[in-house]
Amino acid sequence: MKWIHDLKIRVKLLLAFMVTILLMIVVAGASFYSARQILASLHTVFEDRVVPISQIKEVSDAYLIGIVDSANKVRAKKITVEEALESIRESETKADEIWKVYLGTYLVPKEKAIIDQMEKEFPPLKAGVKQLRILLETRNDAELEKFVTVDMYPIFEPLTHHLDDLIRVQLKVAKEEYHRSEAQFESSLAVVITVVVVAFVLVFLIAIFFSDSIAAPMKKIVEVAQTVSIGDLDVDLETKHKTHSNAKHLEGNEVQQLSQAFMELVSFIKRTS
Repeated sequence: MKWIHDLKIRVKLLLAFMVTILLMIVVAGASFYSARQILASLHTVFEDRVVPISQIKEVSDAYLIGIVDSANKVRAKKITVEEALESIRESETKADEIWKVYLGTYLVPKEKAIIDQMEKEFPPLKAGVKQLRILLETRNDAELEKFVTVDMYPIFEPLTHHLDDLIRVQLKVAKEEYHRSEAQFESSLAVVITVVVVAFVLVFLIAIFFSDSIAAPMKKIVEVAQTVSIGDLDVDLETKHKTHSNAKHLEGNEVQQLSQAFMELVSFIKRTS
């Protein structure tokens, strides 16, 4: 490490500054990486869990409120047949569109298993909705009464149960993601704290090393100067760099140059005394 001791004081200070900046960048990088990981987990919870819950709820409302409720209201003469048909058409279209969007999200195996079961129930469900529209269009009140009171709920009930199951899956997976994010945060925090502590120790050691490389030689020069001040010229600073005979060019860093110049001065006093 002799070459470090021989560096100019300015270079040492710049080197210490650059090392400190580099360690700060490492700490900032570790913090940024931790934040990105946590943000990714939160994004997954929102995009693949919170949004799908809303989509499933909308599909459920479309069938239960838009179709089933409309059938009950037209049967009870609370809305007209035209209003019921319009509500059924809009609700079915909305449910189909939202369902396709939901299928485009990330699905866990449990979701896929439930969806596979639902796919088998959609054909009879669609057939039931079609039958309801026909009964409304033909104004067949007797058959409509029978369909609403007897046939309709067995057709729609499995779908609503499975939609409820999907919501429970979303909540369960969201909870697991939360605990995973929590553990990841604790792990990231430990990494960041470790990096900060290591960086602090390294900066502290570097500061001690560089300050000692400057202060120790200066202390030696002060001790020698005090010895010379009492008339003792038999001193030596053990300078390892050569000086030119004209004493105009000194080698080494500033402290070493000061040592060489001081010893030249002592030599001059010895020769002239």
